[in-house]
Amino acid sequence: MNKIINGILQNMTEEEVKKQKNEEMQDKLKILTESEVFTLFAKQQINKLTVDDNTALRMKSYYPTWKELVDANFTAKEAGFKFTYGEDLYKTIPPEQQFLENWVPGQGTESIFERIDETHIGTKEDPIPFKINMAVFKDKYYTEDGILYICTRNSEQPLQNKASELVGHYFEVVEE
Repeated sequence: MNKIINGILQNMTEEEVKKQKNEEMQDKLKILTESEVFTLFAKQQINKLTVDDNTALRMKSYYPTWKELVDANFTAKEAGFKFTYGEDLYKTIPPEQQFLENWVPGQGTESIFERIDETHIGTKEDPIPFKINMAVFKDKYYTEDGILYICTRNSEQPLQNKASELVGHYFEVVEE
């Protein structure tokens, strides 16, 4: 077996190999806490609950991670299967969606994974937080980096630039 120390690949000693195998065995035999069991159960069952996206955001730590689904070679049977990737909650768009290592949620996978955002009305008082890969709608208000914008036309597709880069095209800055 090998190990990497300061970027240098080195052979592990026989004692280090035994220690590592012993630690792995101890981890496999460890009794799970109630919290660990609950989390495992919740991640397997949570997508069977029917909840709106805002409620799902409030309990996103119970959803399976994209990595767990990739490692399990999982296929979501129905559209709307929810999972986390990084700090964000996503849902599948098509039914029978596979989770493959090269299909990372974000830019380039907008047709299969949709990031779930807290629902905002899009008024001045309740603007929509703008993020890259988001479609925008005319007369709705958006915020980015503390700046308030009004959308001047529908994008009809997710935008690949920051709102600040789209002033004059899709947005105008709202003067307070």
